[in-house]
Amino acid sequence: MPFIRLLLPLLLLAVSGFAQISLSSQGLPAGNINSAYSFKLTATGGNGNYSFSFVAGQLPNGVSLGNGGIVSGTPTAAGNFSFTVRVTDGSTSADFGLVLNIASTTGVQITTSSLPDGQVGQFYNASLSAAGGGGTYSWELVPGSGNLPGRLTFTSAGSILGAPSQSGNFSFVFRVSDGAGGVAQANLTIRVNSNQLNISTSSLPSGNVGVAYNQNLAASGGVQPYSFGL
Repeated sequence: MPFIRLLLPLLLLAVSGFAQISLSSQGLPAGNINSAYSFKLTATGGNGNYSFSFVAGQLPNGVSLGNGGIVSGTPTAAGNFSFTVRVTDGSTSADFGLVLNIASTTGVQITTSSLPDGQVGQFYNASLSAAGGGGTYSWELVPGSGNLPGRLTFTSAGSILGAPSQSGNFSFVFRVSDGAGGVAQANLTIRVNSNQLNISTSSLPSGNVGVAYNQNLAASGGVQPYSFGL
């Protein structure tokens, strides 16, 4: 009996030497609706050979939990989603409650879909706009994507200013960055009209007696819309 009384504390000491499993990533970073999400859960204690599984609750639609502890996907709904994760090390397991917040705001997007026309020699002022993301927006004209008409400048605040010295259609790519590291691009075109109004139709097709005739005239320069008359 004295031997058993001596052995029991040693056994209890050996068992207590294995720390309980705990989840070191108790909090999940928030995500945004329709934006890719990925976060790896980490655990400590046990024997270190962890596997993760979903037990109960609700993950956002489009998001799943992998066996390696990675919560990933593209959430399609906003809200606070509570769920329980089980961590197993092969011999023991522990359950942990987590909450994932998905914000209704999306990543940064350029909301300007078109730019107003300009006219040679007249002051032009247009501002680009963006939505979503986080922080202050910073704009740039993507290098190599095109050139602004002469005497027009583009500011980091997203404004196009100046009195253009060239007529024509000018296309380029604008890029916006937000304070959270998000980036968006958009291809836009500025049409600059000439001061001189011209009828660009130089000839008309022939017609036939008794047959309906319809032909549009074309013009360029000046300021649209055009009005034609005899």
